[in-house]
Amino acid sequence: MPKINVVSQSTIPSGGTGLTRKYHSIIDSDPSILASRPIVDSSGAFLQSELELLDPKLHLPLTWTTFSEDLLPRTGFTIDDEFVSWTNSTFGATDNLGLNTKSWLGLEGQDSPEIAVDIFKQVNAPGIWSKSASWTFVELSRAAKLQRPIDVDKLEAIQKAWNLDADNQAYLGDPKKNLFGIANASVADGNTKDWAVTESINSTLGGWAALLASSPSTAPDLILNDLRLLDEAIWANSGYTSPATRFLIPSSVWAILNIPLVITGVPIAMSIRNYFETTASIAASMGRKVTLVPRKWLNSSIPGTGYGNTLAYNRVVGYVDEYDYVRFEYTPLISTPIWVQGMRQAVTYYGNLGGVEIVYPGTVGYLSQV
Repeated sequence: MPKINVVSQSTIPSGGTGLTRKYHSIIDSDPSILASRPIVDSSGAFLQSELELLDPKLHLPLTWTTFSEDLLPRTGFTIDDEFVSWTNSTFGATDNLGLNTKSWLGLEGQDSPEIAVDIFKQVNAPGIWSKSASWTFVELSRAAKLQRPIDVDKLEAIQKAWNLDADNQAYLGDPKKNLFGIANASVADGNTKDWAVTESINSTLGGWAALLASSPSTAPDLILNDLRLLDEAIWANSGYTSPATRFLIPSSVWAILNIPLVITGVPIAMSIRNYFETTASIAASMGRKVTLVPRKWLNSSIPGTGYGNTLAYNRVVGYVDEYDYVRFEYTPLISTPIWVQGMRQAVTYYGNLGGVEIVYPGTVGYLSQV
């Protein structure tokens, strides 16, 4: 911190009013020092100029979390669960006549064909997430005097940290713990083949932005076709049972989907996104609601996150937005009782955080390199 030089009082020369003026510090006249003054302590007390208007509101880093909008929580998941599992079943039967046809009962009265069921189990091993906050009684008292509750501020910061970690976990998981998110559950991302999903490469090399720059008149039609190919692949891979109802779009290309659509050279009064949601998608043609939303974790480059588990390419994710198809393992945060040691108070918050359960892998699909 710069040294504060207090200048002695100086008297206005004779002929003046006889008043004196006191110069408190060089800080009052040096903006570079004013801008770099540090916090005195963690209670948020600052050195402040007489002519400075300080906003006392706490401004935490900007955050945007969306996992609770895209994935329902796993029912019954608690802090006590060390493993979480679910099962997938397949069934089949052979016909008595050996003709690879329906299960007809022969006229000779043979036994009725039996059904065969094969059940296999998927298992996730979640982990305990935890952060602590502490403060001294002096810090608490000073913060209260300043009307800046340091305990509330720190607990709000813990909640934001939890939301950010859970958000990253929901979309990208933690491959080091063999936990995967909704956006990286394919073999190509290191997951097991049992979780393999429909995956296709964008039909236009270089991504949508490059396509729009090189061919602005035809790009919207081609981008719409990319979305339709993904939609059709998911529907076919589900045995034509479950068309995708939600599509997650990389935030970096979201604006492209909102430009007016041009189909075979004819502009229409709808954007790519609106046309796909209401008309072009398979689920919409069946009368079901289809939603496209922007998500930051689907970008191949996400500055300033510090997680290190980004995707190799921008990726669109399509899936059936229902609990029986996909869900996310997480609990609300729990706090310990506040404990006191000497002059310091502390509290710990913790929760159980797992991965995304893709119950029907065939109903999740990716479109990469958009």
